Amino acid sequence: MSAVRCQFLLGTYQASDPLVGFGKAEWPPHPARLHAALVAAAWALGDGTNPRPDALAALRELERTPPSLVLPAAATRTPATAYVWQNPKRTVRRRGERQFPAVVVGDNPVWFRFDLEPTPPVLRELAEAIAFVGSSRSPVCCDVVDELPPLDGIELVPANGGPRTLRVARPGFTDELVEHRFEFPPVAFGAMQAYTRKEGEAPVLAHGPFSELLVARFVDAFPLTLHHAALVTGALRQAVLAQAGDSAPAVLHGHGCNPHTAFLALPDVGHKHATGALRGVAIALPGAIESADRDAAVAAFRAVRRLRVDRRLAPVRLEPGGELRSLAPSRWIGPARIWRSVTPIVVDRHPKPASGGVEGALRVAAANALLPETIRIEANAVPFLAGVPLARGFRGEIPRGMRVHVELEFAEPVRGPILVGRGRYLGIGLLAPAGGAG
Repeated sequence: MSAVRCQFLLGTYQASDPLVGFGKAEWPPHPARLHAALVAAAWALGDGTNPRPDALAALRELERTPPSLVLPAAATRTPATAYVWQNPKRTVRRRGERQFPAVVVGDNPVWFRFDLEPTPPVLRELAEAIAFVGSSRSPVCCDVVDELPPLDGIELVPANGGPRTLRVARPGFTDELVEHRFEFPPVAFGAMQAYTRKEGEAPVLAHGPFSELLVARFVDAFPLTLHHAALVTGALRQAVLAQAGDSAPAVLHGHGCNPHTAFLALPDVGHKHATGALRGVAIALPGAIESADRDAAVAAFRAVRRLRVDRRLAPVRLEPGGELRSLAPSRWIGPARIWRSVTPIVVDRHPKPASGGVEGALRVAAANALLPETIRIEANAVPFLAGVPLARGFRGEIPRGMRVHVELEFAEPVRGPILVGRGRYLGIGLLAPAGGAG
């Protein structure tokens, strides 16, 4: 048993969570971050042109098993604000406020514990050569210990179906980091691994079945509103599967796989001036996904540049990402205790008084969507969010069944995205966390 101790020299860890989006602090540090720092250290120990070969060999062994983590109990999230020069608009150049996501760690280190017997000697050199983890604004001092002292903190361990998803190294991750070291945005992403608190400790955070949201924005599109959501998501699914071809993985097309990829249309809703206009599209990837399947799904989605939403309408052009609040992954991921429907939920079965009526049918739908148990459900034909049409006002191939708008409340904050009901994999039954806007 070996452990890498990371002492954050400024008392903060600064990095954006790639599963949520820019501007949201990542916590805890994903093990893939440490592995990337170790690969960078292998370059530092190399000959100036190539990384040290024995260091890469040791890191390939480290890819085999995800580590457990021991975290400071008192870590808190906080934004670090700075004023930087903005790109000039015409002839005016001004300083603007920019926030850097950060977590206050304090004086306690973060531990990454690996099942290694014995510890490769080069791992000690690599750890001591690490300059920073996550961001250059969070310098660290790292070392390797063979036995952990008694620790006071939160211990996370890998567990299938655990409530927390982190990025970890996987076989081939070291070589991908070396090959694509100069590419941006980074191509090497790692694998998704579920974690839970060590037995006997309280859960960290409840999760829905999806772990990652990839977004593309509309460019020069004709007016599209939430009424067109099902048309847009159907066109998106066809376009992505066309790019994936005959080798499309089951997690993408969904046959014989549950949960699988969901296709979403992202609107402007939830604030006083909301119009319900669609700003872009997204795919939500499930947490339990093989690395190769994820890579295939991401490549197919990023290759889509046009959507044919309707034969009578012009194609919609797409570009990755976007600066609008409605396209920020955090807008749809939360976490939050209260979630409100953006597109109506189509219940999985017709409500019957003996089974609890509409509320009973919605509880069944939430359970089928692999969500934690709800403590409160409100249903209505009238939406709970500004900019959202009535439940009956949606067009396209929507499954038959009762359509209702809902507000769901959970006992603990739940991390999304959350989709419920019969049409959830085509964006019908999409919910937004309470408190978000835009």
